[in-house]
Amino acid sequence: MKITNRSMVVSAALVLMTGSFNVSAQPFSGHFAGTSFSSADTDINGDLEGGNRSVVTGNGTFGSSHSAGQGDLLPWDNASYCDFDETGLPRGLELTYFANAGVSTYKNGDQLYTVQSTSPPSTLCFNYTDGTSSYEIYRDVVGGSGRFEGASGTIKLTGSAIPVQQGFSAIKGETTGEINGLAGKGKKE
Repeated sequence: MKITNRSMVVSAALVLMTGSFNVSAQPFSGHFAGTSFSSADTDINGDLEGGNRSVVTGNGTFGSSHSAGQGDLLPWDNASYCDFDETGLPRGLELTYFANAGVSTYKNGDQLYTVQSTSPPSTLCFNYTDGTSSYEIYRDVVGGSGRFEGASGTIKLTGSAIPVQQGFSAIKGETTGEINGLAGKGKKE
């Protein structure tokens, strides 16, 4: 078989089109802290109960970032009990997120876009004895800009919220998951 410049160009184009240059699943982890604000202005599902907006800073696999998110919970009549004391009595109500999404911006300007996963459910456990909350939020990666353009995957956010004044909470937590299709091999910047 004779190899020509044209066959080399066609072969290179096929490799690029199949995406074989992309990095496979890249494990992702990090930690974050910031604030969350709840008000009627953040009501996504129209139930007249406030949703929330959050602003956090963090550091992890892909470097330092600042993130903004918004979420809303299903009505309280869909709640179940959580956070049981040593006698087995509930101290909290578990609420399910109706919607949750976020944008993380990294030091070099690259952005990562996430939206709530359909499964498993994202939940918040509100402890009604002290006003604190803990949460597990599952999101799908739906692309971004820069190295995250065309990326996919899943992430899980776990953390806690402590009220500091009416409508405001201090939040902190961890993020874990996998991101596929990163450009530039997911270098930390």
